[in-house]
Amino acid sequence: MPLRPSHLLSILAAATVGLAGWWILRDPGPDPGSGARSAAARRAAPVEIAPVRIGDLVERRVFGGTLIPRAQFLVAPKAAGRVEALFVDLGDDVAPDAVLARLDDDEFEQAEAEADAEVAVARAQVIRSRSALEIAQSTYQRIAELQESRIASGSELDIASADLAGRQAEVDVAEAQVKRAEAALAAARVRLAYATVRAPALTEREPQPGGDWVVARRFVDEGATVAVNEPVLEVVDLATVRAVLFATERDFARLSVDQPARVRTDAFPGQTFEGRLLRVAPVFEETSRQIRVEVEIPNADRRLRPGMFVQIEVDLGAVEGATLVPEEALVRRDGGFGLFVVDGAARDRVRYASVETGITAEGVVQVFGERIHGEVVTLGQQLLEDGSTIRVPRRAAAPAGDDPADGAAQGG
Repeated sequence: MPLRPSHLLSILAAATVGLAGWWILRDPGPDPGSGARSAAARRAAPVEIAPVRIGDLVERRVFGGTLIPRAQFLVAPKAAGRVEALFVDLGDDVAPDAVLARLDDDEFEQAEAEADAEVAVARAQVIRSRSALEIAQSTYQRIAELQESRIASGSELDIASADLAGRQAEVDVAEAQVKRAEAALAAARVRLAYATVRAPALTEREPQPGGDWVVARRFVDEGATVAVNEPVLEVVDLATVRAVLFATERDFARLSVDQPARVRTDAFPGQTFEGRLLRVAPVFEETSRQIRVEVEIPNADRRLRPGMFVQIEVDLGAVEGATLVPEEALVRRDGGFGLFVVDGAARDRVRYASVETGITAEGVVQVFGERIHGEVVTLGQQLLEDGSTIRVPRRAAAPAGDDPADGAAQGG
Protein backbone atom coordinates (compact mmCIF):
# COMPACT_ATOMS: atom_id res chain seq x y z
CA MET A 1 0.00 0.00 0.00
CA PRO A 2 1.59 3.27 -0.99
CA LEU A 3 2.48 5.76 1.79
CA ARG A 4 0.59 8.90 1.92
CA PRO A 5 2.45 12.16 2.09
CA SER A 6 1.16 12.81 5.60
CA HIS A 7 2.53 9.47 6.79
CA LEU A 8 5.96 10.24 5.27
CA LEU A 9 6.16 13.57 7.09
CA SER A 10 5.35 11.87 10.40
CA ILE A 11 8.13 9.32 9.88
CA LEU A 12 10.71 12.05 9.09
CA ALA A 13 9.72 14.07 12.16
CA ALA A 14 10.07 11.04 14.43
CA ALA A 15 13.53 10.26 12.98
CA THR A 16 14.67 13.82 13.53
CA VAL A 17 13.55 13.80 17.19
CA GLY A 18 15.30 10.48 17.76
CA LEU A 19 18.55 11.65 16.23
CA ALA A 20 18.52 14.78 18.36
CA GLY A 21 17.96 12.76 21.51
CA TRP A 22 20.81 10.41 20.66
CA TRP A 23 23.17 13.40 20.16
CA ILE A 24 22.19 14.88 23.50
CA LEU A 25 22.80 11.59 25.29
CA ARG A 26 26.19 11.15 23.52
CA ASP A 27 27.66 14.59 24.57
CA PRO A 28 27.00 15.24 28.26
CA GLY A 29 28.46 18.79 28.02
CA PRO A 30 31.68 20.44 29.39
CA ASP A 31 33.30 19.15 32.64
CA PRO A 32 33.04 21.91 35.27
CA GLY A 33 36.45 20.96 36.77
CA SER A 34 38.41 20.89 33.53
CA GLY A 35 38.37 24.66 33.14
CA ALA A 36 39.66 25.13 36.71
CA ARG A 37 42.44 22.65 36.11
CA SER A 38 43.48 24.40 32.90
CA ALA A 39 43.50 27.80 34.68
CA ALA A 40 45.57 26.38 37.52
CA ALA A 41 48.02 24.96 34.99
CA ARG A 42 48.28 28.34 33.37
CA ARG A 43 48.86 30.05 36.81
CA ALA A 44 51.74 27.69 37.88
CA ALA A 45 54.99 29.69 37.68
CA PRO A 46 57.91 28.07 35.82
CA VAL A 47 60.94 27.92 38.14
CA GLU A 48 64.22 26.17 38.67
CA ILE A 49 65.06 24.48 41.95
CA ALA A 50 68.10 23.13 43.77
CA PRO A 51 68.56 20.96 46.85
CA VAL A 52 69.29 22.19 50.35
CA ARG A 53 72.51 20.63 51.61
CA ILE A 54 74.02 20.01 55.02
CA GLY A 55 77.77 20.26 54.96
CA ASP A 56 80.96 22.09 55.85
CA LEU A 57 81.89 25.46 54.37
CA VAL A 58 85.01 27.58 54.39
CA GLU A 59 84.75 31.23 53.44
CA ARG A 60 87.79 32.38 51.51
CA ARG A 61 88.82 35.67 50.04
CA VAL A 62 91.33 36.11 47.25
CA PHE A 63 93.13 39.42 47.25
CA GLY A 64 95.44 40.82 44.63
CA GLY A 65 98.76 42.13 45.87
CA THR A 66 102.35 42.98 45.06
CA LEU A 67 105.51 41.47 46.52
CA ILE A 68 108.02 43.71 48.27
CA PRO A 69 111.30 42.75 49.97
CA ARG A 70 111.30 42.26 53.72
CA ALA A 71 114.09 44.83 53.90
CA GLN A 72 115.87 47.05 51.42
CA PHE A 73 118.30 49.92 51.59
CA LEU A 74 120.08 52.33 49.33
CA VAL A 75 123.86 52.29 49.51
CA ALA A 76 125.18 55.84 49.30
CA PRO A 77 128.54 57.45 50.16
CA LYS A 78 128.77 59.95 52.98
CA ALA A 79 131.29 61.99 51.02
CA ALA A 80 131.36 63.37 47.51
CA GLY A 81 133.88 62.04 45.03
CA ARG A 82 134.64 60.00 41.95
CA VAL A 83 133.73 56.30 41.96
CA GLU A 84 137.08 54.56 41.65
CA ALA A 85 135.82 50.96 41.86
CA LEU A 86 132.58 48.97 42.18
CA PHE A 87 133.03 45.53 43.71
CA VAL A 88 129.49 44.17 43.15
CA ASP A 89 126.99 44.30 40.32
CA LEU A 90 123.33 43.51 39.66
CA GLY A 91 122.28 40.20 41.21
CA ASP A 92 125.42 39.73 43.33
CA ASP A 93 125.14 38.53 46.92
CA VAL A 94 126.07 40.99 49.64
CA ALA A 95 127.47 40.10 53.06
CA PRO A 96 126.99 42.36 56.10
CA ASP A 97 129.57 45.16 56.30
CA ALA A 98 131.10 44.12 52.96
CA VAL A 99 132.96 46.70 50.86
CA LEU A 100 130.75 47.53 47.88
CA ALA A 101 132.50 50.53 46.29
CA ARG A 102 135.45 52.81 46.74
CA LEU A 103 135.79 56.50 45.95
CA ASP A 104 138.95 58.31 44.88
CA ASP A 105 140.51 58.95 48.30
CA ASP A 106 143.72 60.88 47.48
CA GLU A 107 142.33 64.08 48.96
CA PHE A 108 141.17 62.29 52.09
CA GLU A 109 144.55 60.60 52.54
CA GLN A 110 146.30 63.96 52.23
CA ALA A 111 143.99 65.48 54.83
CA GLU A 112 144.72 62.57 57.16
CA ALA A 113 148.46 63.05 56.72
CA GLU A 114 148.18 66.77 57.50
CA ALA A 115 146.13 66.05 60.59
CA ASP A 116 148.65 63.44 61.70
CA ALA A 117 151.46 66.01 61.34
CA GLU A 118 149.50 68.54 63.39
CA VAL A 119 149.24 65.97 66.16
CA ALA A 120 152.99 65.47 66.09
CA VAL A 121 153.62 69.23 66.31
CA ALA A 122 151.19 69.60 69.18
CA ARG A 123 152.79 66.76 71.11
CA ALA A 124 156.27 68.32 70.60
CA GLN A 125 154.94 71.59 71.95
CA VAL A 126 153.73 69.77 75.04
CA ILE A 127 157.24 68.37 75.62
CA ARG A 128 158.76 71.82 75.22
CA SER A 129 156.25 73.42 77.57
CA ARG A 130 156.77 70.78 80.21
CA SER A 131 160.53 71.30 80.04
CA ALA A 132 160.11 75.04 80.58
CA LEU A 133 157.73 74.27 83.45
CA GLU A 134 160.34 72.10 85.14
CA ILE A 135 162.92 74.94 84.90
CA ALA A 136 160.43 77.40 86.33
CA GLN A 137 159.64 75.04 89.21
CA SER A 138 163.37 74.65 90.01
CA THR A 139 163.95 78.41 89.91
CA TYR A 140 161.00 79.09 92.15
CA GLN A 141 162.19 76.47 94.67
CA ARG A 142 165.71 77.96 94.80
CA ILE A 143 164.49 81.55 95.28
CA ALA A 144 162.09 80.41 97.94
CA GLU A 145 164.98 78.85 99.93
CA LEU A 146 167.10 82.00 99.52
CA GLN A 147 164.23 84.16 100.64
CA GLU A 148 163.93 82.11 103.85
CA SER A 149 167.65 82.87 104.49
CA ARG A 150 166.92 86.52 103.74
CA ILE A 151 169.34 86.43 100.83
CA ALA A 152 166.66 86.86 98.10
CA SER A 153 164.02 89.55 98.27
CA GLY A 154 160.28 89.02 98.26
CA SER A 155 159.95 90.63 94.85
CA GLU A 156 162.26 88.04 93.32
CA LEU A 157 160.09 85.29 94.80
CA ASP A 158 156.98 86.92 93.32
CA ILE A 159 158.59 87.03 89.88
CA ALA A 160 159.56 83.35 90.08
CA SER A 161 156.03 82.43 91.20
CA ALA A 162 154.45 84.30 88.26
CA ASP A 163 156.86 82.64 85.81
CA LEU A 164 155.97 79.22 87.23
CA ALA A 165 152.23 79.89 86.77
CA GLY A 166 152.82 81.03 83.20
CA ARG A 167 154.79 77.90 82.36
CA GLN A 168 152.02 75.74 83.81
CA ALA A 169 149.48 77.55 81.63
CA GLU A 170 151.64 76.91 78.56
CA VAL A 171 151.63 73.21 79.35
CA ASP A 172 147.84 73.21 79.69
CA VAL A 173 147.45 74.99 76.35
CA ALA A 174 149.86 72.60 74.62
CA GLU A 175 147.98 69.58 75.95
CA ALA A 176 144.69 71.06 74.75
CA GLN A 177 146.20 71.61 71.33
CA VAL A 178 147.20 67.95 71.26
CA LYS A 179 143.59 66.94 71.94
CA ARG A 180 142.36 69.26 69.22
CA ALA A 181 144.89 67.91 66.74
CA GLU A 182 143.97 64.33 67.65
CA ALA A 183 140.28 65.12 67.12
CA ALA A 184 141.09 66.60 63.72
CA LEU A 185 143.05 63.46 62.89
CA ALA A 186 140.11 61.28 63.90
CA ALA A 187 137.79 63.35 61.70
CA ALA A 188 140.19 63.04 58.78
CA ARG A 189 140.26 59.28 59.24
CA VAL A 190 136.45 59.19 59.31
CA ARG A 191 136.34 61.14 56.07
CA LEU A 192 138.89 58.76 54.60
CA ALA A 193 136.66 55.86 55.67
CA TYR A 194 133.76 57.52 53.86
CA ALA A 195 135.61 56.85 50.62
CA THR A 196 134.98 53.15 51.24
CA VAL A 197 131.28 52.37 50.74
CA ARG A 198 130.14 49.41 52.84
CA ALA A 199 126.96 47.43 53.29
CA PRO A 200 125.34 48.15 56.65
CA ALA A 201 126.19 45.74 59.43
CA LEU A 202 123.08 43.92 60.67
CA THR A 203 121.81 44.58 64.15
CA GLU A 204 121.03 41.85 66.66
CA ARG A 205 117.33 42.09 65.73
CA GLU A 206 118.08 41.12 62.14
CA PRO A 207 118.71 37.48 61.20
CA GLN A 208 122.06 36.80 59.61
CA PRO A 209 121.29 36.70 55.88
CA GLY A 210 123.95 34.23 54.80
CA GLY A 211 124.01 35.71 51.32
CA ASP A 212 120.31 36.50 51.15
CA TRP A 213 121.02 40.19 50.55
CA VAL A 214 121.26 40.83 46.83
CA VAL A 215 122.08 43.84 44.69
CA ALA A 216 118.79 44.88 43.12
CA ARG A 217 119.93 48.01 41.26
CA ARG A 218 123.10 49.81 40.29
CA PHE A 219 122.75 53.54 39.76
CA VAL A 220 126.28 54.59 38.69
CA ASP A 221 129.27 53.25 36.84
CA GLU A 222 132.94 53.40 37.72
CA GLY A 223 134.36 56.84 37.01
CA ALA A 224 131.13 58.69 37.81
CA THR A 225 131.20 61.54 40.28
CA VAL A 226 128.66 61.25 43.05
CA ALA A 227 127.43 63.71 45.65
CA VAL A 228 126.98 63.11 49.34
CA ASN A 229 124.16 60.57 49.98
CA GLU A 230 123.63 60.01 46.26
CA PRO A 231 122.55 56.35 45.79
CA VAL A 232 125.12 54.04 44.25
CA LEU A 233 123.40 50.66 44.77
CA GLU A 234 120.12 49.25 46.06
CA VAL A 235 120.30 46.06 48.12
CA VAL A 236 117.30 43.88 49.04
CA ASP A 237 116.69 40.88 51.27
CA LEU A 238 115.27 37.92 49.34
CA ALA A 239 115.21 35.38 52.19
CA THR A 240 111.75 36.62 53.10
CA VAL A 241 109.35 38.62 50.95
CA ARG A 242 106.11 40.36 51.82
CA ALA A 243 102.87 40.68 49.87
CA VAL A 244 101.00 43.94 50.26
CA LEU A 245 97.23 43.81 49.83
CA PHE A 246 94.34 46.14 50.59
CA ALA A 247 91.16 44.91 52.26
CA THR A 248 87.74 46.53 52.51
CA GLU A 249 85.78 47.21 55.69
CA ARG A 250 83.72 44.09 54.94
CA ASP A 251 86.76 41.82 55.44
CA PHE A 252 88.81 43.88 57.88
CA ALA A 253 87.18 42.57 61.08
CA ARG A 254 88.07 38.97 60.15
CA LEU A 255 91.73 39.57 59.40
CA SER A 256 94.28 39.15 62.19
CA VAL A 257 98.03 38.86 62.67
CA ASP A 258 99.45 35.32 62.20
CA GLN A 259 96.43 34.24 60.15
CA PRO A 260 97.56 31.68 57.51
CA ALA A 261 97.61 32.74 53.87
CA ARG A 262 98.33 31.01 50.59
CA VAL A 263 100.09 32.90 47.82
CA ARG A 264 100.04 32.10 44.10
CA THR A 265 101.62 33.76 41.11
CA ASP A 266 101.43 33.32 37.36
CA ALA A 267 105.19 32.84 37.31
CA PHE A 268 104.73 29.42 38.96
CA PRO A 269 101.30 28.10 37.92
CA GLY A 270 99.87 25.39 40.12
CA GLN A 271 102.23 26.12 43.00
CA THR A 272 101.25 27.57 46.35
CA PHE A 273 103.51 29.40 48.79
CA GLU A 274 102.55 29.41 52.45
CA GLY A 275 102.63 32.65 54.40
CA ARG A 276 101.07 34.46 57.34
CA LEU A 277 99.55 37.85 58.00
CA LEU A 278 102.33 39.96 59.47
CA ARG A 279 100.72 43.36 59.93
CA VAL A 280 97.32 45.00 59.61
CA ALA A 281 97.47 48.79 59.39
CA PRO A 282 95.65 50.70 62.15
CA VAL A 283 93.95 53.14 59.77
CA PHE A 284 92.10 53.01 56.46
CA GLU A 285 93.21 54.87 53.36
CA GLU A 286 90.94 57.90 53.04
CA THR A 287 90.82 57.82 49.26
CA SER A 288 90.03 54.11 48.78
CA ARG A 289 88.47 53.25 52.17
CA GLN A 290 90.73 50.20 52.27
CA ILE A 291 93.29 49.05 54.80
CA ARG A 292 96.85 47.90 54.13
CA VAL A 293 97.73 44.33 55.08
CA GLU A 294 101.17 42.71 54.83
CA VAL A 295 101.70 38.97 54.39
CA GLU A 296 105.12 37.46 55.09
CA ILE A 297 106.29 34.56 52.90
CA PRO A 298 109.51 32.57 53.44
CA ASN A 299 111.57 32.57 50.26
CA ALA A 300 114.68 30.51 50.92
CA ASP A 301 114.89 29.37 47.28
CA ARG A 302 114.47 32.97 46.03
CA ARG A 303 111.77 32.04 43.53
CA LEU A 304 109.53 34.89 44.59
CA ARG A 305 110.86 38.28 43.57
CA PRO A 306 109.82 41.76 44.69
CA GLY A 307 107.52 43.43 42.20
CA MET A 308 105.61 40.27 41.25
CA PHE A 309 101.81 40.40 41.20
CA VAL A 310 100.32 37.65 43.37
CA GLN A 311 96.96 36.33 44.52
CA ILE A 312 96.66 35.92 48.29
CA GLU A 313 94.02 33.50 49.55
CA VAL A 314 92.92 33.88 53.18
CA ASP A 315 90.36 31.80 55.08
CA LEU A 316 88.03 34.20 56.86
CA GLY A 317 85.82 31.62 58.57
CA ALA A 318 84.66 28.00 58.58
CA VAL A 319 81.53 26.12 59.72
CA GLU A 320 80.64 22.44 60.06
CA GLY A 321 77.24 20.84 59.54
CA ALA A 322 75.73 24.05 58.18
CA THR A 323 72.53 24.42 56.17
CA LEU A 324 73.68 25.44 52.69
CA VAL A 325 71.74 26.79 49.72
CA PRO A 326 72.83 28.29 46.39
CA GLU A 327 73.47 32.00 46.68
CA GLU A 328 70.98 32.73 43.87
CA ALA A 329 68.18 31.19 45.96
CA LEU A 330 68.20 34.19 48.33
CA VAL A 331 65.58 36.89 47.77
CA ARG A 332 65.23 40.18 49.58
CA ARG A 333 61.77 40.87 50.91
CA ASP A 334 60.63 43.37 53.56
CA GLY A 335 64.18 44.46 54.32
CA GLY A 336 65.43 40.93 54.98
CA PHE A 337 66.45 37.74 53.23
CA GLY A 338 64.28 34.74 52.51
CA LEU A 339 63.86 31.59 50.46
CA PHE A 340 61.04 29.93 48.55
CA VAL A 341 61.06 26.36 49.85
CA VAL A 342 59.34 23.67 47.78
CA ASP A 343 56.49 22.35 49.97
CA GLY A 344 54.26 19.29 49.75
CA ALA A 345 54.75 15.76 48.51
CA ALA A 346 53.77 16.74 44.96
CA ARG A 347 56.40 19.51 45.04
CA ASP A 348 54.11 21.87 43.17
CA ARG A 349 53.83 24.61 45.80
CA VAL A 350 56.27 26.82 47.66
CA ARG A 351 56.30 28.59 50.98
CA TYR A 352 58.28 31.69 51.82
CA ALA A 353 60.73 31.31 54.73
CA SER A 354 62.66 34.21 56.25
CA VAL A 355 66.32 33.40 56.92
CA GLU A 356 69.52 34.91 58.23
CA THR A 357 72.75 34.38 56.35
CA GLY A 358 76.16 33.26 57.49
CA ILE A 359 79.33 32.83 55.50
CA THR A 360 79.41 32.64 51.72
CA ALA A 361 81.85 30.73 49.53
CA GLU A 362 81.90 29.52 45.92
CA GLY A 363 78.28 30.42 45.23
CA VAL A 364 76.93 28.72 48.37
CA VAL A 365 75.61 30.54 51.44
CA GLN A 366 74.96 29.37 54.99
CA VAL A 367 71.40 30.11 56.17
CA PHE A 368 69.59 30.01 59.50
CA GLY A 369 65.84 29.47 59.64
CA GLU A 370 63.03 27.05 60.44
CA ARG A 371 62.12 24.10 58.21
CA ILE A 372 64.77 24.81 55.61
CA HIS A 373 65.16 21.44 53.94
CA GLY A 374 64.35 19.68 50.71
CA GLU A 375 64.57 22.03 47.74
CA VAL A 376 64.53 25.78 47.15
CA VAL A 377 63.73 27.92 44.13
CA THR A 378 66.79 29.36 42.44
CA LEU A 379 65.18 31.03 39.40
CA GLY A 380 61.79 32.66 38.95
CA GLN A 381 61.30 34.00 42.49
CA GLN A 382 59.89 37.26 41.13
CA LEU A 383 56.78 35.32 40.06
CA LEU A 384 56.16 33.80 43.48
CA GLU A 385 54.42 34.56 46.73
CA ASP A 386 53.92 32.43 49.79
CA GLY A 387 51.80 29.43 48.70
CA SER A 388 52.30 29.92 44.96
CA THR A 389 52.00 26.97 42.60
CA ILE A 390 55.10 26.12 40.61
CA ARG A 391 56.19 23.86 37.83
CA VAL A 392 59.67 22.80 36.85
CA PRO A 393 59.87 22.67 33.01
CA ARG A 394 62.67 20.14 33.00
CA ARG A 395 60.57 17.57 34.84
CA ALA A 396 58.22 17.18 31.87
CA ALA A 397 61.08 15.99 29.66
CA ALA A 398 62.68 13.72 32.27
CA PRO A 399 61.71 10.04 32.36
CA ALA A 400 59.78 8.81 35.35
CA GLY A 401 62.04 8.16 38.31
CA ASP A 402 64.86 10.27 36.82
CA ASP A 403 64.00 13.70 38.21
CA PRO A 404 67.09 15.97 38.10
CA ALA A 405 65.99 17.70 41.28
CA ASP A 406 65.69 14.37 43.08
CA GLY A 407 69.15 13.37 41.99
CA ALA A 408 70.59 16.72 43.16
CA ALA A 409 68.94 16.36 46.53
CA GLN A 410 70.36 12.88 47.01
CA GLY A 411 73.79 14.02 45.93
CA GLY A 412 73.76 16.76 48.53
